[in-house]
Amino acid sequence: MARREILEWGSIAERYAAWLNDEENISGRAFTDIVTDAVLDMAGDPAGKRVLDLGCGEGYLSRHLARAGAVVEAIDGAGEMLRIARALSGDLPVSFRQGDICGKLPYDSSTFELIVCNMVLMDVDDIGHAIAEAARVLKPGGRLVFSVVHPTFFDATGEWRSEDGQPVYRPRRRYVEEFSYVKTLVGLDPPARLTHHHRPIQSYVQAVLAASLVLSGFAETSMSRDRRRPELTRFHFTANNLVIGATKPGGAEG
Repeated sequence: MARREILEWGSIAERYAAWLNDEENISGRAFTDIVTDAVLDMAGDPAGKRVLDLGCGEGYLSRHLARAGAVVEAIDGAGEMLRIARALSGDLPVSFRQGDICGKLPYDSSTFELIVCNMVLMDVDDIGHAIAEAARVLKPGGRLVFSVVHPTFFDATGEWRSEDGQPVYRPRRRYVEEFSYVKTLVGLDPPARLTHHHRPIQSYVQAVLAASLVLSGFAETSMSRDRRRPELTRFHFTANNLVIGATKPGGAEG
């Protein structure tokens, strides 16, 4: 993960954690709960497993997994995020470590039975290396589950407009091209500007296959139509997140 992205996320750690954990914030809770439920459903029962939370941020998913009985190791590049994660995790069995998830991971090969990477890979510059390293530290038969914003319907390639009271997406860039740009993360006070890396779905699938993993799960999440937050209505008609699962050949599940 480029130093630029790490510094960007570190600079908004407090605001992001507040948005993510605010029970009164409908948009924050909607995104968090829907994608977390989909990731956990695809990951299966984590009880008794050694789990790696890759790009853990403020530790939201790590805490879920630990409460479900997993022994969790978590890594993130932003020290400010990890400070919040440690404070929020208390005595839960989570070990946090600072490190670049796009570099060589500081774990032995074939260590983890489950690796989760929740809403991270669209914000890193090298998914090929990140997924290859995840595959290296995954045990044979183990599972990798990652989620991203849905690249087809995110605002990277176009813009959303309201026509006759309905959301309409107007593309302005080629979906199949990969490119980086600065996105606005709304919901935070004030909104944050962050580097986003657009990739079509095929890029994520190709990275999984290049790491010699076997595709084992695929889900697209959507939202209920909540008129209290009209800016989220478009995700009722489309999909807001993409969740992909992959298994390392060998072992009991191979």
